Amino acid sequence: MHRPDARARVAEPLPPSTRGGIGVRRAITPGAAALAIAAGGWASGCSDCGRAPRAEPHDDAGVPASAAPSASAAPSASAAPSAGASPSADAPAASVIARGLGKPRSLVVDATHVYFADALARAIGRVPRDGGDHEDLATGRETPARLAFSGNELVWLDGGGPLPIAPDAGAVARGVFACSPAKVPCSVRTVRAGSFVTLVAAGGELFVAENLDSSHFAVSRVTDKALTRVGEHDGHAMAMTTDGSSLYVATSSALDRAKVVTLPLAKGAAREVTLRGPGLNNIDDDGDELLGTGMIDRRFGLFLLAKSGDDVAFAAPDVAPGLYARRGDVIYFVGGADRSLRRVPRAGGTATVVGRLTGIDEPSGLAIADGWAYVGGKAAGDAGSTGTIVRIPLP
Repeated sequence: MHRPDARARVAEPLPPSTRGGIGVRRAITPGAAALAIAAGGWASGCSDCGRAPRAEPHDDAGVPASAAPSASAAPSASAAPSAGASPSADAPAASVIARGLGKPRSLVVDATHVYFADALARAIGRVPRDGGDHEDLATGRETPARLAFSGNELVWLDGGGPLPIAPDAGAVARGVFACSPAKVPCSVRTVRAGSFVTLVAAGGELFVAENLDSSHFAVSRVTDKALTRVGEHDGHAMAMTTDGSSLYVATSSALDRAKVVTLPLAKGAAREVTLRGPGLNNIDDDGDELLGTGMIDRRFGLFLLAKSGDDVAFAAPDVAPGLYARRGDVIYFVGGADRSLRRVPRAGGTATVVGRLTGIDEPSGLAIADGWAYVGGKAAGDAGSTGTIVRIPLP
């Protein structure tokens, strides 16, 4: 697989004193034990990782900008792509299409509306793509996340998260839920109850991952009638994606032994690649590679990982966790420090600013559709109704 020199990569990690690229260990046997993340560790807030199949939406993975390495630990310009310049007056400012929300995330787009899961308002909502009053499709949810289209329905997780949670008789039911947006408010149905880490909807199928304990996870296919186990493995699951033939699960580690585990949907052995660092908080299918944000080898940003091997490329630094989307040969992402919308060639290169996220201090969702970028978020440090959704025209 061709990999341009513009992106730093290393197949085998060098000693720490001499390593200059991204450190990746060779694949190890599926039976090797994984080290669990400490509760409250680097990526433990990632309850909304992965990708819904339309409009390439992504979510805030719960990692603040302060979690990124300091300038002294960041890669040098010669070893990694440039983050690009700060937003300038030449970059178009975002226009607001919805106000008065809590924290809109999991943005997905159809021909007429932008749909979102509002974690603070505990609702599933929508707003016209050109702007207007927002509507609540479902209310009284429990931290809804991972909103996606599955056929003509919207599906999402309620009460999801990376840590196993004991049932609470007084809480809203946790699990996978669905409803048709043809009716407002919609009629919510329970697809499958349970405490799951993440949800992936692809090819008319639903898959969930759950952490059985601090060091083992399971992945299952979900239907209205059954929860069919695809596989179990060592590790603490954080994010998942699929290409239709395999499931790819990113696991975390507090001791720099994070992994990406490949679980074939048909027959075949599981495969592991061990990464040096806390690991990925988000992961997506991208053809012969996987895209993901996180921290590997002291570098915080966007990475590309080969499916057939252990090659890792550093695509861009300073990427807000999970907030990226690819269109053609370009990857769009939200800058973690200046909250700008940027783009970088998938083949590698310097990121450029294409828009200013006016009015959003804490971005939490991104979707790309029909020449527009839609970004959800809220004002910094505010728990009230300062959440907005904005849009920016793409070049």
